[in-house]
This record gives sequence, structure tokens and C-alpha cells, in this order.
Amino acid sequence: MVRCTVRKISVDYGTYNSVSYYLKESGIMIRREEFGAEVEMELVVREEEWEELQGALQEMTSGRVTIKDLGKGIFPIESEMKQQ
Repeated sequence: MVRCTVRKISVDYGTYNSVSYYLKESGIMIRREEFGAEVEMELVVREEEWEELQGALQEMTSGRVTIKDLGKGIFPIESEMKQQ
């Protein structure tokens, strides 16, 4: 069990595939995805990995990602973000 932060991100359809691929390759837990005007993804991220992930998301989306903090919790996460 690991202390994690839960974030909801919103990205446009043009960046969704690259963001989704990056998250999966990095071992980030995607709890939910909703497809509307934009794609909303609820992520569970180890607290110590959030800053790096946030920077990567900003870079991949040219700053057009919307991020909402949904809180913190303890989750059964075993994988770690891969080195970039």
C-alpha cells in the first residue's frame, strides 16, 4: 500500500493518445476515463512522482492540460514510473 494523490486531468482529443500511452507506460493507475468535449481521466499517482508527471503532462499538451486535485489516499500500487 502506497500513499498517493488522486488527480483529474482533462485533455483534448488531439493529445489523448500520447497522454494515455505515456501514463500506461509509466505505470500510472487510470481509475476512470470520460469522453465528452474533452477526455477526463482520473489518475492515482505516488505522491513523490506527481511533480515529474505534472511537468511531463504540461510539456506533452503544450500547457493545455487541466488538472484538479481530488485528494490523497492509500492505494495498492506496486509499479514505479519508468525513467524517461
